Amino acid sequence: MRLISSTIKVLQELYNKGEVSSAKFPDKGLLNILKENKIVKIIPIGKTRSMVQLADKEYFINFLKVEFSFNIAQRWSHIVDKSSLPSKLKEVLITKPIEITNKNYQDIIQNIEIRLPLIKKGMTNRQISSILFWGLSKKLENRRDIMKILEGSSPAVMLNICGISSDFSEILFIENYDTYVDYINKKNLQNLIIVYSAGFSTSAMRIRDKIGCSLHYSNKDQLTIENRIRFESWLYKESDQNIKISFFGDFDFSGISILSALGNLFPEIVIYKQGYEFMLNEVQNGNGHLPEMAGKENQIDPKVVNNLYCDDILLPAMRKYGFFDQEGYIN
Repeated sequence: MRLISSTIKVLQELYNKGEVSSAKFPDKGLLNILKENKIVKIIPIGKTRSMVQLADKEYFINFLKVEFSFNIAQRWSHIVDKSSLPSKLKEVLITKPIEITNKNYQDIIQNIEIRLPLIKKGMTNRQISSILFWGLSKKLENRRDIMKILEGSSPAVMLNICGISSDFSEILFIENYDTYVDYINKKNLQNLIIVYSAGFSTSAMRIRDKIGCSLHYSNKDQLTIENRIRFESWLYKESDQNIKISFFGDFDFSGISILSALGNLFPEIVIYKQGYEFMLNEVQNGNGHLPEMAGKENQIDPKVVNNLYCDDILLPAMRKYGFFDQEGYIN
């Protein structure tokens, strides 16, 4: 596809403003392709006019990357360079554009200029992002370079903990809150500490550091003071105790990825087999769900996690039969 100058001009306008009159599109074939791929929407205005509205900015860039001669990165760099931002911040911003739907690069940089004085040392990364980008707290999730310049921080990992009885010999990490609550309300789980892992938060190395990890004991916790100390000593690697530890999460790729990440922190961790056996049976009997039914289509298949049960049984079943949320586990 070779784009003529008038088409390039209207594509630039569409990219910058987020919408453009359909009458400006000289290439109706290209417009139809963009519409079919759900990159743009056609919005009627009255009986005879319509607007072309950009629906997926990232896909738009990727779709036209080869043919679209307008250099997006070059424009971003130019706007950043002409701004009044501190030089060190400019250096890291230039390396990669920040994309926000319905906002052009000029809007984004201008907003950073206006809102930057509100940023204070010690604010969390999400606080900073929300202040700079119209309440969007996750725009800087993978921009450690920017966070370093703005002196952002990550809050301590918070673990919710409940000992079912006064003593313990086993620790169970649970991915989801509903299942955690269900387990701490069970009366037949003796000598067990239940830890709510809150998704991926426990995969952070800070979980085994006193400064980076905050512990919150349930009001139903039955552990003695001595056993709380014993648990914390084990968690923070202050003692060498041989304690059984397992993980129970969703029957999906993310659940297995959390187990794999926890394995880097707790090499002795094993999968909570009775929970996964139940979910495996459910999906094999047609009671699971496809990834797209739960908005999980972007979960990344970990392929291999060096756990025979996961690699040989669970992951192949997920690929074949689909997923199952742990909240559906019936004990």
